[in-house]
Amino acid sequence: MKKERKHRLSSGTGRAAERKNTLRTGRFFFVTVLMACFMLTLTSCVKSETAMEIGRDRKFTLSATYLYANEIMTYMQEDPFENIRISFRDSGYQVEDHKEEGYTGIRLSYAAANIDTVSSDAEVSVDLFSLLSQGNAGTPCFFKKEKGFFRDRFTADFYYDFAAQDMGADSPDIDMAALAGKSFLVSYKVTLPGKPLSDNASERSADGRTLSWKVPYGEKTEIRYSFTLLNAKNLMVILGLALLVFILLMIILVLMLVTKNRRERERAAEENAQIEEERTLDGEQNVFIEEESMLGGEENVAIEKDRTLAEEESEHNEEGLPIEEKGMPDEETGTQALEAAEAVNDGHDSELIGEGAVCQPEAKEEEPEGEEA
Repeated sequence: MKKERKHRLSSGTGRAAERKNTLRTGRFFFVTVLMACFMLTLTSCVKSETAMEIGRDRKFTLSATYLYANEIMTYMQEDPFENIRISFRDSGYQVEDHKEEGYTGIRLSYAAANIDTVSSDAEVSVDLFSLLSQGNAGTPCFFKKEKGFFRDRFTADFYYDFAAQDMGADSPDIDMAALAGKSFLVSYKVTLPGKPLSDNASERSADGRTLSWKVPYGEKTEIRYSFTLLNAKNLMVILGLALLVFILLMIILVLMLVTKNRRERERAAEENAQIEEERTLDGEQNVFIEEESMLGGEENVAIEKDRTLAEEESEHNEEGLPIEEKGMPDEETGTQALEAAEAVNDGHDSELIGEGAVCQPEAKEEEPEGEEA
């Protein structure tokens, strides 16, 4: 176990030393290139641009170019980018040869489907010159991430350290700052999904999304900016909950409407039944009234018949009396006739008529005065 731990420590130490040596070698080579430019009186011999882009979908891309003037490349017996190619390919970068007008070099590119994979919750400070000149043994980490419920905040803290004393110039007679100022073109650019929360960029695009920095020689250039991205997971959870609540409310509303309609139909049915019952009662009452009317009519007919019979009997009785007494009954006879008629209406017409016939007094035979005369 101790031997294995010592072996791991020695391996880690060896890798760190190898990276440090690579960095020193790169810087020494860089100084050598600058001195060659001075000797060849070139206006520009080193050109490098690093560009990052962050999309609204959290996609992250990185591209970096390292180019030397063609005049410098002709004096080099070996490929100055061979070690960089090997280091970056092992770290997951894509490496390809790249040429521009008057320049030759390489182009590095790296892509991540989600910026979270190149971010950390801890503070992150990245030396881009060291990172992109010697590669990274694992997945690179560029941003500090602060989680939020709806939005996550990302902060970039990069720097280029091109202080003259760190570049390894051995000759005090050469002004490296003046030399590099004429032949050194290094820049950094980033395109954000929206306007940054804060930045210290030297240039900004019209829409404020693209930030640029010029990196001078002999100074430490600090690059800082921060931005936010929507937290899609939490947003989807909120939208899902809102949709669920909306569906539940719609279901409750539909149930309430169905219940209300059912109650209204039941109430209407009850009202219709009550109206029908009232109509039935009214019909029965009308039938009863009709029956009573019919009975009343029958009674009236019977009474009318009785009156007719009484009148006929009266006329018959009057016709049987002497002519001189017809139409001239005394008070008693008239009274008895009326009583006989009323008795007929009560159903006793036969007896009363008989009694009227029996009780009728005999008419006195008086000779009218006119005949004596």
